[in-house]
Amino acid sequence: MARDKKLTVKHLYGEDLKKVSKSPDNLSPLYVQITYNRKTTRLKSFSYTAFSQIIDLRSLRFSNLRSIDFEQEKELTESQLKGFIEMDIWVINQLKELHQTHLSTEFDVSFFSSYTADQLLTPCDFFVNSKLKEHLGEFFGNRKYNKSKAFVLLLAPFHTRDFIISLQESNKKLFNEILSNDLLNFYYMLSHSLLNLRGFSENKFYFLFDIHNQEKVATLFPLKPDQLNSEKFHEILHQQFSGEIYRIFGIR
Repeated sequence: MARDKKLTVKHLYGEDLKKVSKSPDNLSPLYVQITYNRKTTRLKSFSYTAFSQIIDLRSLRFSNLRSIDFEQEKELTESQLKGFIEMDIWVINQLKELHQTHLSTEFDVSFFSSYTADQLLTPCDFFVNSKLKEHLGEFFGNRKYNKSKAFVLLLAPFHTRDFIISLQESNKKLFNEILSNDLLNFYYMLSHSLLNLRGFSENKFYFLFDIHNQEKVATLFPLKPDQLNSEKFHEILHQQFSGEIYRIFGIR
């Protein structure tokens, strides 16, 4: 019986790499070095990269605040670095497990820098708000509201929810029609819950969380009990997030 190949993870600090790098500009504070089947790859920390992306996206949404405030959030303490290291190890193992579940090809460290892995590591915030924008555009298109659809297409994903909220004051009937749509209401709720959740965890930022684990879902989306316990909510959650993972892997 063939022995399982060992996957080894080592973290490297950007400050240390500056000492040996010929071009030390724009180094990430944290890198991960992964070795499997005698092959090695070195990449920017998955967890720090996602954390940095969310800070950048939040700074775009709250453009009235000073950018320096958001840059300061990226300055890491020792405890944060330790948390990112632990999260990276979790992410690496989850990605390997997903590869083995959905792909028939032999696993290789090159998978960690592939387009598929990059798609799987899309921050949930971006996915949810992009889907809210997509379905709102379809909603207006189906009703031949072409100018409204064109306006939505110009919106940054993180501003879609703000636009919907503005309709509550200017066009209450349209606002209610939008939220009577199951998918729009679903993504509107998720967008609202993610906006109010500033904590950083693997549940918040990755598609890799267990959608069948209600406790983890509650951690990711701090919704009201009646929303979280809704059978329809879990049906749509499973359909939408599983469907996205299947799309990423090219599964029909």
